[in-house]
Amino acid sequence: MDQNTIVVFTVDHGVELPYCKWELYDGGIRTALLMRGPQGIIPSGKVCDWLVSNVDVVPTLLDLTSLPTPANVQGQSFFEFF
Repeated sequence: MDQNTIVVFTVDHGVELPYCKWELYDGGIRTALLMRGPQGIIPSGKVCDWLVSNVDVVPTLLDLTSLPTPANVQGQSFFEFF
């Protein structure tokens, strides 16, 4: 992997079973979000149990790269978790 690359893997919904995809039960709010970056920027083996949304990914990536977050960007960074 390039030493200047952050890789993000995510999905936009939970599993499609009763009380999951369209509900706020555990099966509906647990989705994949994997992030990997250059050594030291994102610690390995951390599991975040915070309730975050895909809208929070952009502010987090901006924080990880030390770039300012424009006022019109929605979401909240979860950078402090790292």
